[in-house]
Amino acid sequence: MKKMKTYGVWMDHSKAIFIDLDASKENFTVNSSFNHTDKVETLSRSEKTMHNKEQHQQLAYFKEIKDRLENCNRLLLFGPTSAKMEFYNFIKENGHLKDIAIETTDKMSMNELHAYVHKHYQNQITQIDF
Repeated sequence: MKKMKTYGVWMDHSKAIFIDLDASKENFTVNSSFNHTDKVETLSRSEKTMHNKEQHQQLAYFKEIKDRLENCNRLLLFGPTSAKMEFYNFIKENGHLKDIAIETTDKMSMNELHAYVHKHYQNQITQIDF
């Protein structure tokens, strides 16, 4: 049986950066396949086509993130856009996670991402201890 993991995932609509609380300075990134070039190309055909393609690719992006969280038991979703809430709604319907925290933050450096996740879970443990 695989060990359950605790992750922090900083995300926007273009990428998701996974911070593994149990590993020091290890992370990985999932990139959305829908980019500005796709948007311009499909918008030249029709706005409806662009929205359909964007929704299809966003669904694939969310599925890939969800698959990476297969052995996760605690999750912190954070970032500057509404992508984290959209993903939360997606995994509520299609996922197994129960312990999920959501926070709005700005863009951060990699060191800031690690510090933010560690501080979040450290505060959570401290609150439980008292």
